[in-house]
Amino acid sequence: TCGVTTAGEAYCWGANNLGQLGNRLSATSTSPVLVSGERTWASISIGYYHVCALTTTGEAYCWGWNNSGQLGDGMMVTRREPTLVSGEFEWLSLNGGYYHSCGLTTAEEAYCWGRNKYGGLGDGTFTSRSTPNPVSGGYSWTLVDAAGSSSCGAAKSGGLYCWGRNDYGGLGVGTTTNSTTPVRVGGNW
Repeated sequence: TCGVTTAGEAYCWGANNLGQLGNRLSATSTSPVLVSGERTWASISIGYYHVCALTTTGEAYCWGWNNSGQLGDGMMVTRREPTLVSGEFEWLSLNGGYYHSCGLTTAEEAYCWGRNKYGGLGDGTFTSRSTPNPVSGGYSWTLVDAAGSSSCGAAKSGGLYCWGRNDYGGLGVGTTTNSTTPVRVGGNW
């Protein structure tokens, strides 16, 4: 579990076997511990054994398990402290999924990185990426969210789009076929 205080400090607690507390240590903590680094945090999002957080200046940092590149730093090395996400982006939001992460930039562009076994990065491939990769379609986005092995986003022009794993119909498009690119969710949005 993690949270950000009103003063902009980030704290995490719980299991820490893969560095997910971000305090450079490996010991589990039953009470909140301060995330390493002297940054002022705006928001924090927990994935599966990894965490991503956004500073008040729009920088993205991730830490924890990095077996599929979900930290976005160009490596596949587990990190026990916040590591800057690659690229010259100013971020508005970040979300951690199961083995991938996604973010929205101030330019209204959506990027995802990490494991892409089911197409959850939305780039038209099943190729995993260890740095942010743009979501296909050329949309301007107001929201993007990584969840499980799929992702969804709200387009500025209207409509909700999802991509990735769909074996139980979770993309909401009337099929159970995985999609490597954004597909519009059915219904009137």
